[in-house]
Amino acid sequence: SYTVAVNGGGCQPPLPPYTGNPGIDVDWGDQETDSNSGISGGIGNPDDGKKPIKVLSLAPNPTDNRTRFTFVSEERLQANVEIYDMTGVLQGSLYSGTIEAGQRYQLEVNVSALPAGLYQVRIASAVQIVNTKLMVMD
Repeated sequence: SYTVAVNGGGCQPPLPPYTGNPGIDVDWGDQETDSNSGISGGIGNPDDGKKPIKVLSLAPNPTDNRTRFTFVSEERLQANVEIYDMTGVLQGSLYSGTIEAGQRYQLEVNVSALPAGLYQVRIASAVQIVNTKLMVMD
């Protein structure tokens, strides 16, 4: 798993590959998805309707300290994982790089420095953007 603070931090190797079996893997989390043609660095055609990225969990949510964000992609692509406040201001970069197909990624995020409020954890690639809501409490 990766351990990342909102303002930076160290990384650990990702978890074993995601099997796709809901009886074995964690439940899929609440997610919103949109295609996006304005982000470069990934592979594939942004207009082909592909939705390879799946958010598996964001827990605990709400939180006042730490949360774990777990996701997987069905294809290899370049992506950025970032946290934004609800006005669209970037609060921190959690991951930037290659996401391997079938590999489950888990980011441990320290949000204790963020003010209480609603945030979006966003995975952005050339083929898809996934936004997941995160509530930070006092």
